[in-house]
Amino acid sequence: RNHDETATELRFASLTQGEQIFVWSSRQWLLSRRNQRCVKCDLIGPYRRFACVEAISYLNRFMGLLVGAPIRPLELRHPNFPEISHDERIMLRVVQAAALTCDVPSARAAASQLVCAGVTDLSETARRYGQSLMSGGLSLNSYRELTLIRRAA
Repeated sequence: RNHDETATELRFASLTQGEQIFVWSSRQWLLSRRNQRCVKCDLIGPYRRFACVEAISYLNRFMGLLVGAPIRPLELRHPNFPEISHDERIMLRVVQAAALTCDVPSARAAASQLVCAGVTDLSETARRYGQSLMSGGLSLNSYRELTLIRRAA
């Protein structure tokens, strides 16, 4: 890890409920897939509570695109881990930029740090996912100072 990544640890507890659901869901999705469990069954609780169950299909597509063409091995932590990894920050930035600010260039720039193919699909899926969460009354804007850190070539 370089200094930029550890300068300010982002804690799970500091995120809004919508952001927490996204990070937890991403982590749980990977765990469910690894354990060959039903992803939707494992994720449905919070989505049903906020009447945005359709968001699970967007999350499933988002994660499928992510694991299908990653630039490098991505760090997703255990669902109960208190800090957010650098890669999870970038994933959150994709969702925020795509859904909250409708900032397509920022969403695509962040997505391009995660995948080598499907950047447009990843950002569009993130937009739909985020809008679905917001339709359930969930916020994605607690951490507005979330920035994109470009790695030196």
